[in-house]
Amino acid sequence: MKRVVIIGAGWGGLVTGYLLSKRGYDVTILEQSSHVGGCLQAFNRGGIRFDTGFHIVGGLVETNPMYYFFKELDLLKLPWIQLRNQGVFLNNTSYVLPCGHEEFFRYFSDMFPHEKNNLRRYFQTFKAIVSCPIKDTMPYWEQGAWNFLSHTIADPQLRDILSSPSMIMEMNKDYLPLFAYAEIMNSFITSTCRLAEGSQPMLDHLVQGIENSGSCIYCNSKITQILEKNGVVAGVKMQDGTTIDADIVIAAINPILTVGLFASDTAVNKVYVRRISNLLCSMGCFTVNIKLKSGVIPMQNEPIYVHAKEADMWNMDTPEVQHLMVHYYPEQNAMDLLTPMMWHKVQKRNRQSMNVPDNGYDMFKHQTAEQCIALAESAIPDLRNAVLNYWTSTPLTWKNYINAYQGSAFGVTKDYKSPITTMFQPRTPLKGLYITGQSMILHGIMGTTVSAFQTAAMIEPDIPTWPRLDVTAPAFSFL
Repeated sequence: MKRVVIIGAGWGGLVTGYLLSKRGYDVTILEQSSHVGGCLQAFNRGGIRFDTGFHIVGGLVETNPMYYFFKELDLLKLPWIQLRNQGVFLNNTSYVLPCGHEEFFRYFSDMFPHEKNNLRRYFQTFKAIVSCPIKDTMPYWEQGAWNFLSHTIADPQLRDILSSPSMIMEMNKDYLPLFAYAEIMNSFITSTCRLAEGSQPMLDHLVQGIENSGSCIYCNSKITQILEKNGVVAGVKMQDGTTIDADIVIAAINPILTVGLFASDTAVNKVYVRRISNLLCSMGCFTVNIKLKSGVIPMQNEPIYVHAKEADMWNMDTPEVQHLMVHYYPEQNAMDLLTPMMWHKVQKRNRQSMNVPDNGYDMFKHQTAEQCIALAESAIPDLRNAVLNYWTSTPLTWKNYINAYQGSAFGVTKDYKSPITTMFQPRTPLKGLYITGQSMILHGIMGTTVSAFQTAAMIEPDIPTWPRLDVTAPAFSFL
């Protein structure tokens, strides 16, 4: 039986561990924080259970690969709540992003009749991408998402609406590949779901499956070095000096953190190490977790993307808050407000001890939270009067509590101008060392799930990889 050590018990580490442990591998998952889940872990404030990063998932229908991944993980049995749409509030006007390709096409063709042919071209491109064999998708990686939208959709308002889900992908004109935009956007158009209890049932299921298979998960277990012998991985060294032998090590953490675990005399080519060390990381996230008074505002199932008037939909680094995702917890009478935030805005606050008071940082969080509430109120009247209490988090919070490198919400930034250097294969130059996570291919829960399956399949070939499904065609029958 091969011994596998997985560094990190976030979603990528747990999915990879689940797949391998179910197939008889002796898996040990080591997590440096006190809880599993990484960006998907939940926390309690004021009697409310809030999610850190997970809020909705797309593609849980038979015409999308995510359905088959979640079926393999036995996650489809969870009580998923199917959403009818997502909301958009832009330039003082409310729109919806309907679930279902034909419904989506019909809604926006009626709303923008002069764009009907362009919308058809938009979906024809989606169909080509999602049905393309994975080995033939490079042309879509080498095309920018913004270039595609600006040349396909003529009406600037419609173009902005189709760019509105900025909090489920990193909208950047200079970087975002068309492939990433199309796969993620298409998954949410296909189907959008949430869980009433948030991410916890998903984590509980994977943890139980791993432990029932005889494998182990240890929290408060920090790795300081990846051990190697004669160019082959040999195990890991812990912070307390103990070592764990392994035939295979899987790093389910940011690749920049992974290469930082190599010994100074590593057999890995220094060019590889420098290349990864110099990569850019994506934006982070500022979140306002709000406990609401009962009965002041109506609760909704669907999230809303709220944007300031005349906001640049493809600029996430703005002095003031211009973009929000509003996520409701209707069962708990609470909500989250999430807005993009770059690391440089909190980097100077990156102090050694979280117990040292920083009045400037506290004021910054308060001011940003008030801006978020003000922007959300443009779409949700009387929201401020409904706020009973709120708590905030920043990219620095993510760094300190879930070890997200530079507080990044989406891992390494994907660059359509250089896809080869910003995408990763699971296998590394160190024999027996693999990587997984949202930095590899796509970000978010979709990208992390895809990469976990691809990494596990490198080790155990009977594990399915990313299916390109013939059954996607009926979803686009209206074309």
